[in-house]
Amino acid sequence: MRTGSSNQNSTVVEKLNIDKLFRFEEELRGEFKRRGSQLAESLRLPEHDDEWGWYSLMQHYLAPTRLLDWSDGALTALYFAVRETRKDDQTNASGKSPPDACVWMLDPYRLNLLSFYQSDDSFGFALPDWEAAEEYVPENFCGEKLLRQYPLAIDPPHVFRRLSSQQSHFTVFGRRLNGLAELASEKENGQRKNPYLLEQITVPALAASRRGIWQQVQ
Repeated sequence: MRTGSSNQNSTVVEKLNIDKLFRFEEELRGEFKRRGSQLAESLRLPEHDDEWGWYSLMQHYLAPTRLLDWSDGALTALYFAVRETRKDDQTNASGKSPPDACVWMLDPYRLNLLSFYQSDDSFGFALPDWEAAEEYVPENFCGEKLLRQYPLAIDPPHVFRRLSSQQSHFTVFGRRLNGLAELASEKENGQRKNPYLLEQITVPALAASRRGIWQQVQ
């Protein structure tokens, strides 16, 4: 599960600008390896050639990546969906009601069948040392290019405690900016070709407060 706004113009990948990121990602990854250790004094740093370990660390410190965070925990996703809602005043400065929040639900097994494993009998969450995962984070400065088009669901290396406590997973995007939305909206004979791949659950703004959510689930 993942969170976002239910605004009709928003998408599950609204935080990403993959098109621009492609232009300088290799340099960003190289610079983060060189300088990032000063941010992670309390963490055990990945090995130098552990591309996925370093890429996960970049995501943790909010560096630009092609990753989106997901969680197995429904309550974790719900908390992050409503955490920005004001507790005492449900209107913003313009006097308008705040937008509804939402929780996105993804079937990672179905995603990986569609995006990577179409001619392979093995599927499910990819692991960082699998060929599938390695193709999405090519080795830096070796002439390897990102060739995959659609996103992959992956179990990241747990290089910091938050990944475990929040039951985290990633999707890593390929070259197609709207790859996940394209797969989810693809139609055949007027019907969704991939039903249940990606679903949106709206959380009404008037009900979306951290205090209210936790009172209801206690």
